Amino acid sequence: MSIENNLASIAKSLETIAALLASKQSVNPTPVAAPIATAHVPAPEAPIVAHIAPAPVVTGMPAAPFAPAPLVIPTVPVQSAAPVMPAAPVFVPPPAQAAAPVVSVPFNDAKTLQNYVVSAYTAMGPEKGQGIQQVIVSLGHQNINELRLDQYATFYQAVEAMRAS
Repeated sequence: MSIENNLASIAKSLETIAALLASKQSVNPTPVAAPIATAHVPAPEAPIVAHIAPAPVVTGMPAAPFAPAPLVIPTVPVQSAAPVMPAAPVFVPPPAQAAAPVVSVPFNDAKTLQNYVVSAYTAMGPEKGQGIQQVIVSLGHQNINELRLDQYATFYQAVEAMRAS
């Protein structure tokens, strides 16, 4: 349905309601006061009453005499002692690794490092000197200027090993 059809239906319903109210007014000309708004109070609930049938009553004696069942007391095995707990684990720190020998290097900043590399390269020649770049790459860098101070000793040892070979 379209909105126009809905609106037409609502308008028709309103006309019908107005006509019914007008006919009711003509029958009862006394004006009626507007209803007062009151809060809706729920009706009290009736209590629920359940009808329970009484239990049947047996009269007379049972056909066979009633003998009570013998009383059986279950036995639980008694443990003589609590279970033994395993020994607590002992945490031993790993053995200390031997500290790397302290190597004194002839450079302690970028400028003296570059001077060392130039002198090492000229001493080894161009063929062996290319190995210096491989050492730099093995330390995770592409340029000699990227080496950190803590890598100077490793770099120095590698270059001196290439010189000795």
